[in-house]
Amino acid sequence: IALPLPAEAPAPETLFERIDLACSITGSTSLGVAKKGGAGRSTGKPRASLGCSAKLTEKLSLRVSVLKYANAKDRASDDPDFTYAFSYRYSEKITFSYSNYSATFGGAQGDFLKSLTSGNFRGSYKLPSIPLPNQQRSACSASIGLPNPMDTSVNLSCRYAITEKFRIGGTANLYFANAQDSYDPDYSYTASYRPSKDWLISYSNYSNNRWPWNRGPNPGPGFEGGSISVTYSLKF
Repeated sequence: IALPLPAEAPAPETLFERIDLACSITGSTSLGVAKKGGAGRSTGKPRASLGCSAKLTEKLSLRVSVLKYANAKDRASDDPDFTYAFSYRYSEKITFSYSNYSATFGGAQGDFLKSLTSGNFRGSYKLPSIPLPNQQRSACSASIGLPNPMDTSVNLSCRYAITEKFRIGGTANLYFANAQDSYDPDYSYTASYRPSKDWLISYSNYSNNRWPWNRGPNPGPGFEGGSISVTYSLKF
């Protein structure tokens, strides 16, 4: 009588699989860079970044990126050497984050330890989705700064998949009285196209975009204030 063969035990998860590690390389360039002396703008400031995300626990995740500029002279004093963001998913709708998108290893803006202790806390709430054309729904959320929401803006962000490969997004920033500095934007926006699973082409504009009724002393250059990026997802 032939006895059934014992079932093979599943292969143990690797460390990369356990933490759901995902990394990518991005090359980007600004569309409009202010020339020295303020005489107009020029295209440039090419840079590359290596970014990785990992799931530290069931609810806690981390995203880190390290940046390198093609020409060291292009790097402004407030440009980051690296960025990081911790996210804690408290529930299906509520998420807390601690992040710094202008961190440096050293220099006039501070050192590595200061960058780790000078991040920003925010709490976000997932809003109900809104039905839109093409049988799609928006994905929106509202966020506030912590511990004092009046110190920073209240953000309303939405994303929308126009097609399976083309997506757009935008964020409106609402400020309490006297909380908006001259370089704080009223809004930002992005657009991305994914030609394949591994490649992503995107445009993002996080410059000092202002509403017509709130131009301020240093309004952004508009569309030219954005950047074009090409991202390749690494495989493990």
